[in-house]
Amino acid sequence: MLPNAPPDRWTIPDACRRIEREFDLPYDIYNQDWEYTLSDPSLTDVFIAKYDIRDPDTDYRFALAAIAIDSADQALSNGTLADSTLNRLRQILTDDSEVLMYLIHYWCIFGATNDEEYFPISPFFRSVWNAITGDTIPLTMPPRCG
Repeated sequence: MLPNAPPDRWTIPDACRRIEREFDLPYDIYNQDWEYTLSDPSLTDVFIAKYDIRDPDTDYRFALAAIAIDSADQALSNGTLADSTLNRLRQILTDDSEVLMYLIHYWCIFGATNDEEYFPISPFFRSVWNAITGDTIPLTMPPRCG
């Protein structure tokens, strides 16, 4: 049985523009996949270091986490994600889970049936989900057969 999904939440233009200005990223008002097209594994630590749970703008925190997570997934894929960065990301996700639960759920890819159907960082997110919710969702999936 799959866990219930939290309410949908998306990055909003004002939060994206703020991040684009802060990190000198290109702006495209029509970019619906903003956090995926502008993520950068070399900036993972910078995005995560900028995250501050005390910032009252939850839309900004959500958008910053979105771009940081995709950047971290890319860094993990290419072998450049430091354990300390992953630990800091875990702390952010745990401390701000009320704001970030949609992202946590999304990156878990609960519908995956084999290891080719989720992101490299999905096992990490499943461990975060389990820690927050008390669930015991398997962290990995079996290899794809055939």
